[in-house]
Amino acid sequence: MEWTEYPSYKDGVVTLKGTLLNSAVFAHPTAAPRRGGGIYPNFRIRLASDHKYLGSVLPQKSDLPLSGWPLYPFDVLADSYHLDGQSFAISFTFPAGLEHHPSDYVVTVYGFQDASRTPTLGLHSDSGQYTDLLGYARLRMLSPVIEPVASEEIILNTVNPTPRAMVSADWYWPGASAFGEIEVTVNIHNDIEYRGRNGLYLIACASFAIGDNLSYFGLQTDVKDPERGGSQGKGAIFSRWYGENKPWPARQQDVRAAEGSWIEAGDYEGNFVSVRGAYDWSEGEYVMRVSAEEADENGSWFGLYVNDTWIGSLRFAEGARIHPGCATPIEVYGAPVRPSDIPYWKVSVSPPTGDGVEAKLWRTRYPENVGSLRNVLATVDGDVVTLEVGLDYLAHD
Repeated sequence: MEWTEYPSYKDGVVTLKGTLLNSAVFAHPTAAPRRGGGIYPNFRIRLASDHKYLGSVLPQKSDLPLSGWPLYPFDVLADSYHLDGQSFAISFTFPAGLEHHPSDYVVTVYGFQDASRTPTLGLHSDSGQYTDLLGYARLRMLSPVIEPVASEEIILNTVNPTPRAMVSADWYWPGASAFGEIEVTVNIHNDIEYRGRNGLYLIACASFAIGDNLSYFGLQTDVKDPERGGSQGKGAIFSRWYGENKPWPARQQDVRAAEGSWIEAGDYEGNFVSVRGAYDWSEGEYVMRVSAEEADENGSWFGLYVNDTWIGSLRFAEGARIHPGCATPIEVYGAPVRPSDIPYWKVSVSPPTGDGVEAKLWRTRYPENVGSLRNVLATVDGDVVTLEVGLDYLAHD
């Protein structure tokens, strides 16, 4: 393709014009109906530094062939969207809430290099098929950008990437070496339902290792199971990571799942395996425990229990022990999310114990990469830390 007007920013509006070359066609509408009626956005917004996908530039909703088009946080409906054969002329309002300067973004153009074939080049689309990257260009500035001082309302409605740990209590054991069991008691003050696009994860113990392998466990508002159609609602999980890239069949042998639990393995957050189970927690006190079980010829097993209900077990290296150290954060995961969309949740955490020895509170903290997810609070009363998320105000800088 060639640009007749590079993507240009002026007074909050982006305009772009261009023409596809040779046999190239737009992803939609020319070729999409031939591929089962799916919609493939022709124009997308990406961060220039790493080409991370942020959203698509779409025609007006009335022009879309499918009803109920699910808008993502940075998707925009174009002010003007004109396709004429291989030519295009587009204008759209720059999405509110993007954190960077407009010149830090690129507009990408997608389609098919040849309408007669199923393409095999380019980037993967959400529908599982492929489109070709036909061209891209960084936004050019035709007017200065005046950066306003963001109000609390704007910050609370700024979209953030996930997963993000928003607030944490960090613990340590002075002089301890290793444990066979670690236990965390939490008091959930209010019951919530939060599933679908996003969920909250109370990580009872993160940033700890069993043997040489990092691990974590806790309660989620929405435990996923791809084999059962995704969202399964409330549950508990126990995961471990590998130092090497261990293939899935070998990782599967390192898991024992209780009835009603299941196994998940992936590489999207490192090479890991996890046991996950439905557990309908609500308001009240919960004791989560990971403890050593028997060993076999291939290693040592550790099981997760929630109020003495076994969720499942993972196998670690022979002779593995739990290293002292634990963080208890609340994390939001799923799709990009606004702080104002996160439900209010209040959880109190007592000091974890390792083989019955109580940990000391090192600190409470708000992770540096939390972005605008600052409607959270950590308070300390004696040796108990209370974590709150989803507040209707910004509780810290």
